[in-house]
Amino acid sequence: MPPGNVPFPARRVEANATWDADDESARTEEQKSRADSSSTALVSSSTAASSTSEIPKDAQWDQLTFGRDLWAYRSYAMTIEDIHLISSFLELTPLTSLMPQVAKLLFRVMRFLRLCDYHVEDMCVILAHASAYFLDFYGKRGSQLEDDEIGNVLGSLIYIAHCYVQDETCPLSLWHQHLFRRYCDLKTLNAAVIQLMKLRHYQLRLSDEDLTTRMSKLEGSIRCFGNLEPSFSRLNPAASRSRLVDVAVRPKHPMASNGYPRKGPNPE
Repeated sequence: MPPGNVPFPARRVEANATWDADDESARTEEQKSRADSSSTALVSSSTAASSTSEIPKDAQWDQLTFGRDLWAYRSYAMTIEDIHLISSFLELTPLTSLMPQVAKLLFRVMRFLRLCDYHVEDMCVILAHASAYFLDFYGKRGSQLEDDEIGNVLGSLIYIAHCYVQDETCPLSLWHQHLFRRYCDLKTLNAAVIQLMKLRHYQLRLSDEDLTTRMSKLEGSIRCFGNLEPSFSRLNPAASRSRLVDVAVRPKHPMASNGYPRKGPNPE
């Protein structure tokens, strides 16, 4: 494959380097069980605070299109909501299956966004935009994309989407530090982001119809958990900034993100 056809021409920084997610593959079954228990506890705690009487305490695997691909890596999920969101996000892309490293990286990206204290509504908006960006990219360069590059492209597009829809953003250097440093250097990642935006002619706004469809899919996948704000609607774009008014103009929660990850479990 000729260099420059995809955003990540550099395979690795070091010949012996591996994905960060691969470092986690040595987890013991006991650790995985503990991770599952912590995820269940997070959902259980939301039950007490929610008026919804029946909130699932485990992922609804039979309802997830990508459940088979995500099942083996469920211990990487910070919350059960993330499993549903990732599956719905992938349904909005041309992908039909996942490589293990892609699944792990997507879980790490979701964990990273949560550690930055983005609300679940914000995450839905970010994923809606990123899924549309990937659909466009895949139509232009999908035939040149290797399986192990898909995760990095998805992660980069989620970064671009979060920059577009959020007022408070996390610097690319931190995304690189926590998610991409074993794959490429910061300079290469920055060039990849620019190339991805260039492929879209720097047009990051989605049509109202497209955004409505994507938000409906993502919102519907997690409504059963009772964490969406009742006033949250699928679409109401701000004409001047192409933002969702229902997310952007509402008063910020005291714990709202300032764009930087808080101290907590390392997303790696």
